[in-house]
Amino acid sequence: MTLIPRAPGGSARSARTGQDAPGFLSPEGEDPRHNTCPMSRRGEKPCSPSVTSSEPFARTSRTICSCVHVTGTGLAGAGPLPKPKVQHVPREGRGRAQKRLARRGQLLRFSDPGRGPYGHAPSSTRGNAASRARAGRAPPSRRVYRAENALQAQLAPPTPFPIHFGRPPSTLFPMIDTHCHLDYLDEPASARGELGLTAMVCIGASSEHARNAVALAEQFGDVWATVGLHPTETDEDSADARAGLEALALHPRVVGIGESGLDDYWDDTKRSAQVSAFGWQLDLAARVGKPLVIHVRDKAGQDSAHRGVLDMLRAWPDVPVILHCFSGHPELLAYGVERGAYFGFAGNATYKNAHGIQEAARAVPPNRLLVETDAPFLAPVPKRGKPNRPGYVRHTLEFIAGLRGVDAAELERVTDENARRVYGLPL
Repeated sequence: MTLIPRAPGGSARSARTGQDAPGFLSPEGEDPRHNTCPMSRRGEKPCSPSVTSSEPFARTSRTICSCVHVTGTGLAGAGPLPKPKVQHVPREGRGRAQKRLARRGQLLRFSDPGRGPYGHAPSSTRGNAASRARAGRAPPSRRVYRAENALQAQLAPPTPFPIHFGRPPSTLFPMIDTHCHLDYLDEPASARGELGLTAMVCIGASSEHARNAVALAEQFGDVWATVGLHPTETDEDSADARAGLEALALHPRVVGIGESGLDDYWDDTKRSAQVSAFGWQLDLAARVGKPLVIHVRDKAGQDSAHRGVLDMLRAWPDVPVILHCFSGHPELLAYGVERGAYFGFAGNATYKNAHGIQEAARAVPPNRLLVETDAPFLAPVPKRGKPNRPGYVRHTLEFIAGLRGVDAAELERVTDENARRVYGLPL
């Protein structure tokens, strides 16, 4: 069946798309879309009904205005007429065009305060109402969730934390990074604002870095400092350097000494200088009453540095110590537990071949366990190979929680309490 308009300028659609065909009237004699004849919409005199369909259209009987007549093979072969009271759908709102516009958000137009032309409730995030609601406040953080039907894409409620794409962290509780080198980062201030950190201990590994750490601690209330000489920095060991570090050690924002210790990995010919600097820092920690952060590293297959640290710790039994980035050395583990030392575990605990470190992470008593980043070094999985950041400490904590078979939130509470206790943090 073909519909042909009689009036000039009129439009026609196939009866298969009946909802667009002008001139179809409801059984009550009203155009369901505009409540008048198409002729009157153009400012002309409305026509009167001229054709009333009958059998075989009894189930869809309706009146057709005189501006449209029926041609073709006749009513019997024309098929059913459109359903009554069909809502007009604009050309740009049909088929593929409709989907494209829906994706652009251009179809969210509402003809009444309750429901829109496609049966959707009005959006609270678009239009004048949304503009009025947003006046005087910042827009919330939002994440777009795509529905299977593009017409029903909506904005999710605000979330209390920034959205993370990829593998999101499964925990969002506050944490303390007990060992990092903020002044080694390009933008140390930006690292402070990372998600979920309440405090960071910035390690001073030389005279220069000790001054930098104290300056950061003075500037930011969530940063604390340690001061000392790293075993690979003993070339600068001198009376003046020691005097400067001793003065910094009394600063109220300094919570520890070090990092100090023995390192045979890079150069084992400097053992005497390392032993001298290590002994002086053990004595300094005892005098100021602050814990000593200990670094110990050997070449693969050797343990001379670990045994040297054991000997010196036995000579200073009363100094509180933190075995930073603990290697898993069995004898040092047993002695440290007996002594009441604290054991710090960094991102290398998450590496697949770090079996000794992982066994130690299982064995350390919970009240002696610490987590750290050593940023920008030793980034944990899944950040391995990238510069480490203080915020990545939660990856290490979640991994160790899995090793120990405990809830990550509970382990965080325990490790943070340990950090407050050993460093004396007033948090």
